[in-house]
Amino acid sequence: MTGVDVKRIHRLIDDRLLPKKVCRIIEGRRMLPAYAAPMVCFGAGDGAKLGKELRLAAMRSLEKFARESLAVRPGATDSVDLAYDEGNIHIDLSPAIKASMEGLRRLEAANERIVSDPAIRGGLPTIRGTRIGGYEVAAMAKAHGAGEVLEAYPSLSAEDIDAAVIYSEAHPRAGRPRKVSPPGSRLRSVTKIALDP
Repeated sequence: MTGVDVKRIHRLIDDRLLPKKVCRIIEGRRMLPAYAAPMVCFGAGDGAKLGKELRLAAMRSLEKFARESLAVRPGATDSVDLAYDEGNIHIDLSPAIKASMEGLRRLEAANERIVSDPAIRGGLPTIRGTRIGGYEVAAMAKAHGAGEVLEAYPSLSAEDIDAAVIYSEAHPRAGRPRKVSPPGSRLRSVTKIALDP
């Protein structure tokens, strides 16, 4: 939702460029609350051009704003003008807030389209109203493009595919990603080979 690669987010955490209390460990995975999104956007964007101390000071301003405003009134940030000033230095923090809020809106819309129901496919995330897996659609879209997904699943819309991609990026699966076979591919033959003991 921030447009920042997961490896880059982990680096921000490891380098202690995000406030320590923001990162939580849940079931062995690092998790960031939604209000940390502006900090991630800033830390990986314009903040990366600053020295560590100045970046952390600006991050504290963002954290204070996010805790007070984003957690309480997430939609009230469209016209936010937030800046960090220190002496002759002026850092505009508004672009990071606006970019992260757009990402949060897109994620919220994706969470409306991708649902988990224990009665459908054992609770795996599926596209609302279908039995089509969200992760499978996202993997296929990334590997082959939305056009091929629409050919394989004509009942889906472009918005469903976008939602699946956004959802899969915000809720990555643990472990190694599966390989995606092209639509229409089939197993042609199986050969058994006896091994000598």
